[in-house]
Amino acid sequence: MICSVANKQDKPALYSLWQSAFGDDKKTVDTFFENAVSLENALVVRKNGEAVSALYIIPARLFVSGKSYKAGYIYAAATFPEHRKKGYMSKLLDFAREHAEQNGFDLLFLKPDSEYLYKYYEKNGYRTALYSYPLTSFENINPDRAMIVWDKNIEMLDRSFCGDEAFLGESGYAVYSRAEEKIIIDYFSSAHPDRLFEEMKNTFQTKNIYAPFSDDFEKRKKEGMILPINSEIKCIDNIYLGITLE
Repeated sequence: MICSVANKQDKPALYSLWQSAFGDDKKTVDTFFENAVSLENALVVRKNGEAVSALYIIPARLFVSGKSYKAGYIYAAATFPEHRKKGYMSKLLDFAREHAEQNGFDLLFLKPDSEYLYKYYEKNGYRTALYSYPLTSFENINPDRAMIVWDKNIEMLDRSFCGDEAFLGESGYAVYSRAEEKIIIDYFSSAHPDRLFEEMKNTFQTKNIYAPFSDDFEKRKKEGMILPINSEIKCIDNIYLGITLE
């Protein structure tokens, strides 16, 4: 069993593994590889030369009080059924950390699909620090809150799934719904949420902008976990996630 970065020869196995684990069609997988990740951030476990387990690191940024950190989203981690329960994914997560350290990442983060997986990733060094929050009005937005911000490729990829209910402006990206004269933001990605919401307010000609960015931490909902690499990240909590590509 060997952990390594994927190469072009691995693509058929990566497609097969993705479709086996997640049920997506080829067009969806093509879109992911074209827009979200390069093979240099696709990591695999090989057995007898064949990729049997894989995960992807999608680059993003963590913004905290004006500071920016290089972040990597662990996405689509999967193992072929016949190779599960052999410790391959734990080895791959260890390799992902080594890869991230060597490539200047400050942290890795992920979104577990179940309570069991929260416990599993905790054993691999991750801790809960990513959340979604209750709605609050535009006037109460705290622009210095910690948040994950995605690049334009990921925003455009997410927008392709959301259609007319996605707003892509100069200051960021948001998926929203309308309720009478209100704009209700479901989730967003922006290094300057105050500017984004001001832009939306002007575009939609309304002052009634609401976003899931409340400081009411007692009503927050956990959405994911982080693995700090840079020591400055260790104490950061209450991070807004937004886009999950789900």
